Amino acid sequence: MSNEEIVELEPIDPGSLRSGEGTRVWETVRGRRNRISIARPTLLDPAERLDAETRARLERLHPPGAHALSALLLSLTLLPDSGCRFLSADLILTAQETPEEAVFAHLDPAERSSTVEVTKAKAGLGGSLNDPLGAVVAVEMTPRKQETRLTRTEVALESFGTGTPQAGWRLAVTSSREIPLTTDDLMAVLARPHAHPGTVGVNVVAEIEIRTPGDRWLTWAFKRRDPPSAARTITLQ
Repeated sequence: MSNEEIVELEPIDPGSLRSGEGTRVWETVRGRRNRISIARPTLLDPAERLDAETRARLERLHPPGAHALSALLLSLTLLPDSGCRFLSADLILTAQETPEEAVFAHLDPAERSSTVEVTKAKAGLGGSLNDPLGAVVAVEMTPRKQETRLTRTEVALESFGTGTPQAGWRLAVTSSREIPLTTDDLMAVLARPHAHPGTVGVNVVAEIEIRTPGDRWLTWAFKRRDPPSAARTITLQ
């Protein structure tokens, strides 16, 4: 009888090789890889980033003797594969403490928007009367086009949840541009009791458009319970 040791090997999950804390690669059924990545947040003293007026307002709402203010700088990367694009993404911050004890007191930017000009055309017919002899009336109809120019504001990024334990930003594609590959310089100011270290959970849930019909249908059928997402946890001292 052989003394050789038999070792059973388990197949490696390819997803585990591409994903980690704060990063996830969401793959379609036909292999298109879309990466979502939350960079490691930077913790700062809010005084380094806030103007005097905003800081004074926050200190009135959350007196320094009882509360600590912490600024979190965040960056989000959404990298679509060819044949895909991100339609929207929610970057959600959750203070994982008693809801009454910690809130996100300030989010910057509150909004990023652009103004686009929209032209609306309306077609119609115009007429003129011709009665040279007073006996026959001829009506001549000519096509006319009326244009109206309007301006419309499109919001590409908007904050939500200020003053609550769960807040963040929603990013959306607009008619003038896609969602940026990297959205940085996002700042959230957390107000919490001095004696409470706590943690903050950072989650991203995205919506991806798959432009190839076959891949779109197969991915919906087999991965609809697995939305594109990523997560990271921040420990506060």
